[in-house]
Parts: sequence; structure tokens; C-alpha cells
Amino acid sequence: MLTLDRAVARNAQAGEPLPFKWQGLAQYATPKRGNVVMVYGPSGSCKSMFTLDWLLSLELPTLYISPDTDQHDMAVRVIARRNSMTASAVEDGIAVGAIDINEELADLRDWFRFDFSPDPTLEDIELEIAAFEEQFGAYPEVIVVDPLSDVHANDEDEVRGWRKIMKALKVYARLTNALIIVNHHSTGEFDGEVTPAPRRAINGKLSKSPSLILSVARNGVHFGLAIVKQRSGFSDTQAQSPVWLQIDPARATVSDRVDVSYTSWTD
Repeated sequence: MLTLDRAVARNAQAGEPLPFKWQGLAQYATPKRGNVVMVYGPSGSCKSMFTLDWLLSLELPTLYISPDTDQHDMAVRVIARRNSMTASAVEDGIAVGAIDINEELADLRDWFRFDFSPDPTLEDIELEIAAFEEQFGAYPEVIVVDPLSDVHANDEDEVRGWRKIMKALKVYARLTNALIIVNHHSTGEFDGEVTPAPRRAINGKLSKSPSLILSVARNGVHFGLAIVKQRSGFSDTQAQSPVWLQIDPARATVSDRVDVSYTSWTD
């Protein structure tokens, strides 16, 4: 048992903001260490691409649990994003030997680790976190689970299993002081939507554990994000006031839009 001031002193980084690189989003939402962030949307909405671009901008010690995207596709996306090349150009360069994957990704060895197991369990994630700490002498500062639905909780009820996983991830965030990012799907009725879905669209209604939840959707080159939950800040459960960024899927890049004025949610 601790007094509040002593508890804060023992974990001074807890709650430290890790601002988004996109000004259009950063002015309304702030991820924090020791918390869970959920990003959800329909299939094909570029959730993973958004998350990868975000991670590469943070450049913090990261553990990425990736049961969906395999190592080759992940490498192509990273190289494309870092060199402003299209994924097809990267693929062609690798095929003819013009691009050396090991050389392109060498500097990531200092701070980025992946697990590409196709069906990880919570125990597997715990082991990966422990292995990271053993290798680097510190826990990862960012942990990604992408997607939640591919992690097994050894429960016959899928939704109940997801809830167990989310509760465990909240504990991991608190114990390691990491920012944990969870990518998840919206319910089937919102498949094909080109605007962010409301909070009720989260598959399994898993809104309790995350401190920040972003609903995302893609409409051509436009990438919309609605802040449907934020523990200490603006939120819009109906996703009626999204921020629109610009996305270039071929180059795995998300950027601020400069051709529109953002609607002020405080007006």
C-alpha cells in the first residue's frame, strides 16, 4: 500500500503522453504510457498500415505481435514507407537483387521485435515480453497486438475470450508501463463503410479496458478516425466528428491532410 504521491514517484513515466505525429489527430487525442489503445474498423480499412506508420514515427522499443501480416509483407511495407517507394517497386527491387532486405532493415534490430506466430496465446505474449526484457534489459515501451481476433484465450466463447485478453493486456500495460495498441474489427454490418463506425460497432463490445479507442475507415485516399472513447479528453461515441487524414496504401504512409479545414469539436 502506497500514498498517492509515493506511487507516482515510483513510476514517474506512467501516463506520459506519446503524441501522434499527425496534427489533425494530435490536437484531439493523446495516447499515454501504461494504457491500452484500441483501433477498430472494417476489413480493408488499413488499420495495420496506420499502426505501422505510427510506430515508425515513434521510434521507441517495440514488440509487435503480428499473427495476420507475415514477415515478408511487413518487410515490404516498412521499406516502402521508409523510402517513399511503392510496395510493388520494393517487391521488384527485392526480386532482382536491387534491394537488400537485411541492409534496409538493419537499424530496426536496435529497437523493433516481431512475433509472426499465426495463433499466439496470452502465454506466448507474456513469453515474448519477458524475452524482450531479457535481451534489452527493459520492457518494450510499445506493444502491438494485431489483430485481437487471432489471439487465443483458450475459451469456447470467443467474445468472452477477447474480454479476458483485453483485461490481461490492461494488466501488462500497467506492469510494464508500455503503450499497448490493439487492432480489432468492427461488426459485420459495418463492412464496406467509408466513414468511421460508432462505438457500438466494436466486435464483442470491448470498450471497457482501453483508455482511448479510435474508429477508422478508408474512403479512397482519405483515412477517417473518430475518437469514440478517451478517458481524459474529447470523445464522440457516435463517430460523427471524425478527423480525416490522407493515406497512400502503396507507400504504407498516412499523412495530415492540407486541403481541408478541420471541424472544431469545441465550437
